[in-house]
Amino acid sequence: MEEFCLELLTQISKCRTLMEDEFCLELLTQISECRTLMEDEFCLELLTQISECRTLMEDEFCLELLTQISECRTLMEDEFCLELLTQIS
Repeated sequence: MEEFCLELLTQISKCRTLMEDEFCLELLTQISECRTLMEDEFCLELLTQISECRTLMEDEFCLELLTQISECRTLMEDEFCLELLTQIS
């Protein structure tokens, strides 16, 4: 689990240089697995990292990521998705 957590946080921190759609989809896939793979503490840390995207990434990428996340209701539990969207917006 720790390896996955570190890898995910590393990818998020590097996403200003990884702006391809494939990366976005991979990131969303990993986020959607957060509930079953991670403890709540990691989920909160993940939400914090993503909520900083406005200052860490270019606006165009941030908007694209937000758009994809907003369409993720079928990939995540509704409660988690709502919490994620709230943190980001």
